[in-house]
Amino acid sequence: MRFFPLVLAIVALSGCGSVPQHVCPLVVPWSADDQKALSRALDADKDPLIHRAVQEDAGFRAWARGCQGAQ
Repeated sequence: MRFFPLVLAIVALSGCGSVPQHVCPLVVPWSADDQKALSRALDADKDPLIHRAVQEDAGFRAWARGCQGAQ
């Protein structure tokens, strides 16, 4: 029982020296045909919610590519 505080301190401090790992999301590339089809669909659909969702996805994909390049 005397060694419990020492063991607890060692366990608590053992994570301090480790380097944090960065995990980036996977970006699945779109084919040229898919990009053209999406462009046509967006031109035909004027719903602002759809356009906002696509813009947010584009921003997320750009962030994920930047994350992958930073590693």
